[in-house]
Amino acid sequence: MTATITQPNLVPLRSGMYEMPDSIDGTPRLYGQRCTSCGEIFTTTHREYCAYCGKQTMESRRLGTIGIVQTFTIVHQELKGSLMETPYVIARVQLTDDRVQIQTVLCDVEPNDVTIGMQVEICLKQVDEDEDKQIVVSFFFRPATRS
Repeated sequence: MTATITQPNLVPLRSGMYEMPDSIDGTPRLYGQRCTSCGEIFTTTHREYCAYCGKQTMESRRLGTIGIVQTFTIVHQELKGSLMETPYVIARVQLTDDRVQIQTVLCDVEPNDVTIGMQVEICLKQVDEDEDKQIVVSFFFRPATRS
């Protein structure tokens, strides 16, 4: 008799922000919007009008997975109820393919090793476990393993 290995259910910390992969090792894809009139891209998903040209011609799109650290700060003080352990890095990352910026937490890197210009990629990490023993995940960015 062969044992079956099952993947635990993954639950997003905040739904609607990204496309969930099949496993925690998969690549999530952030959702954004693009104006079909002028081509401007936004990281928000509920925009009615383009902030650049003012037209009501927004379409949903998946954003890129690779970016460059534009600026960052190291957080040393833990907020009450936070799922993050200090110290950690909050970074402003410009997505390479889309030329938009997103604020995110960096993982898999020591805070003092982060540099402006560092190439990073999106990933999923477990942040909690719910009462049904499902794995609660959120997206992060980590140093890129591919170019």
